[in-house]
Amino acid sequence: MKVPKRYYRTLERYLRWRTGNFLRPVVELDHTAPTAAELMFNWESNGKPLGPCSEPTLLADYVQGKQSRDWHITEWKDGVKRGYFMAEEFLWELGLDAQEFESVFGHAPREFPLRGVILGRLAAIKGTLLEGANEKEQLQNIAT
Repeated sequence: MKVPKRYYRTLERYLRWRTGNFLRPVVELDHTAPTAAELMFNWESNGKPLGPCSEPTLLADYVQGKQSRDWHITEWKDGVKRGYFMAEEFLWELGLDAQEFESVFGHAPREFPLRGVILGRLAAIKGTLLEGANEKEQLQNIAT
């Protein structure tokens, strides 16, 4: 089975989401079975169950990363819906790039909240925010 090249980008993102051994499946090794990429593509595209694999460790990594990603995104979307977070806070977390952000939250990252997130992260690195200062003054403070 041929796996589309663009699907490999999805698989790379799943690997960035993989953490520890939580939710890690056990996969049977079979040297004649399909590759991890083929099984994942068939599972996600056609709903075919996962089975023995010629690359069981890699398949376990993909499945674990996908499950972790799905759980985190469900929690993040709920937090955004409840007003606990701005969606832009999650950009660049655990491999959530701008393209995936749009597919998750249904819109491109908005500039205004994103600038605040960046300012907040820079201030956290420096350890201070100026009380009552505007954005330009905050950035000058951080830069010095």
